[in-house]
Amino acid sequence: MAGLSDHLPEGFEIPETPSDRPEFWSAFWRASVTPWDLGTAHPEFLRQRDRLGPTGRALVAGCGRGHDAYFLASIGFSVLAIDCVPEAAAFARERLQGLKAEVRCMDAFELDEGPSFDLVLEHTFLCALPLERRPDWADLMRRHLRPGGRLVALVFPVGKPASDGGPPFGLTTDQIADLLAGDFELVHEEVAHSESPARGSGERFAVFQRRD
Repeated sequence: MAGLSDHLPEGFEIPETPSDRPEFWSAFWRASVTPWDLGTAHPEFLRQRDRLGPTGRALVAGCGRGHDAYFLASIGFSVLAIDCVPEAAAFARERLQGLKAEVRCMDAFELDEGPSFDLVLEHTFLCALPLERRPDWADLMRRHLRPGGRLVALVFPVGKPASDGGPPFGLTTDQIADLLAGDFELVHEEVAHSESPARGSGERFAVFQRRD
């Protein structure tokens, strides 16, 4: 997946706004152009259920339609799902109705709840951010994962250099480890599997644990 432009209908123009701004993504949602959406929770999360840790409070930033958040809530997690795009948050709110889940339409970097989460699920949020926002993402993880908590990440796209631009911007497990250095330990990593042709650049499944 070289970039969003490879998966867009003819005539759709990518906004010039930076990809950490709501208006960038709103243009896609208003046009019903969401090529990153798998239509369900990522199958690797289902396969790796035992590596998510005991059920507790979970955070899903950049939740989109709420597929991953729905999966977590359905197996017993209390979920906070965040998206900065009103259209996405509305989809997620409807999908998660009746479950132990809250959806907030907000900038995830403005979240201020302290280390109250047992799990953070990372799936296409980090790779969508401009590279200069990656340290802010790491700070978000440090602020909100409790000691012993887990960051479970779908690392994507691993076969694309970050210098090639995006979104999605190329990402590796080592890059995440460097961002989290000193505060997290990589406890598991393996190749992830997806049936989506849009994920052709490859994915890794990684689990980081917050040090005490």
